[in-house]
Formats: sequence, C-alpha cells, structure tokens
Amino acid sequence: MIAIVLAGGLGTRLRPVTGDLIPKALVPVQGKPFLHWQLNYLKKQGIKKIILAVSFHAGQVIEYFGTDFQGLPLEYSVEKKALGTGGATKRAMTLTGNKPVFVCNGDTWFKVNLEKMRQKHRLAGHAVTLALKKMNRFDRYGSVSLGSKDRIVHFEEKKWLETGYINGGIYYFNPGLLRDYPPDTAFSLEKDFFEKMVKEIKIGGYRSPASFIDIGIPEDYRKIQSLDLR
Repeated sequence: MIAIVLAGGLGTRLRPVTGDLIPKALVPVQGKPFLHWQLNYLKKQGIKKIILAVSFHAGQVIEYFGTDFQGLPLEYSVEKKALGTGGATKRAMTLTGNKPVFVCNGDTWFKVNLEKMRQKHRLAGHAVTLALKKMNRFDRYGSVSLGSKDRIVHFEEKKWLETGYINGGIYYFNPGLLRDYPPDTAFSLEKDFFEKMVKEIKIGGYRSPASFIDIGIPEDYRKIQSLDLR
C-alpha cells in the first residue's frame, strides 16, 4: 500500500506555536514532530511507501526525515507554489506508479483501519472512499449525507448539527481520477473535486470509530498532547 501525506500547510491557526518558522508537520507533539506520529501510524497500518507532499518550509521536513522512516521509504513531492489539497495530491500521484493510493491530511489524527477501509472500497466498487467520523453537537465542520452502500450523495456546508458524519481527511483513490486537472494547478480536493463530482462518480464513505483530532485548532492541539499515540 502507498500513502500520500499532505504536509505542505501553512499552519495559519497554529502561528502562536510555529511563529511561521516551522511547517505545521513539524509542530511538537509529545516531544516529537506531529508528522513522526503520522508516519508511525501509517507504517503500523501496513503502508510500504510514503510520498510527502511539501511546500511551506519544505526543506525543514526533508532535512529532518530524509528518505527513510524506520525502514519505510520516503519520497518527496515538492511544490514551488502552494497547490492546495487537490493540486498537491495530483502532483504527488506522479510518484505512485498509477496504483491505488491513500491520501492523508497532514494536520489530522485519525487512526483508521486502512485495510478494512480498502476492503470496503473494493467491495462497494467506489472510485474514491473517504474516512468518516461521527460527531455530535458540532458546527465547525461540514458533513456528508449517505445513501446505499454508504455512497456519499451530498456534502453539506458547516452548520449546527445534533449528529452527523464529517470528512476525516483520509481518502483511498483509484488511479487516474484527477487526470482532467492541469499539472501544477492549485485546487481543493474537497471543494473542487469531491463536491463537484459527487453526482458523477461513486464517492464512498468508510465510517470509523477512531478518535479524530484536527491539530490546526488550538483546543485540539492541546488535547493531543495527552493522548496515547503509539
């Protein structure tokens, strides 16, 4: 299995922590960069190769992690300009050999069982599958509506909900899905691909009970410092 980690974010909401001097992927969590914990999780899930999509302070990430993480090969897709989640994913996919691939946001902690997610994706015949987290009494995330076989039929904007499923920032892609977007063009996976293509292709959901944390939110950044991440 191959994974792309989107690790090029500016970390605007974490400026009190980063001071704009380090990328969000290197913010300290329990004495190590947050990206360390993500790579450790992906290795334990059976990922055999990781491509890090980097932009803001890319050199710091490359210098820190090099080309190997505990025996797991690392490659880098370096953006000369920020390409958004979509453009970064498309660029990194040039290194995946036209194979299915996991894509993970570099600022969320969501210990999804990737093998079960992949199995559901294949059985349901979806083109891309999103890991979903059930939330209660929330308004800071958009949500999804699910149909038969957990196919996503609609994306909702942020609003107050008593309960609902949110996009957890882990995706499993069939190859070739982003071929119509020009190379090195900035676009958003969430807005410009998932939401626009939801009626055209089969976008599935995989419901995971794992804890979800968005470290870009200061409250969650504090919370993750006391979680068991191993």
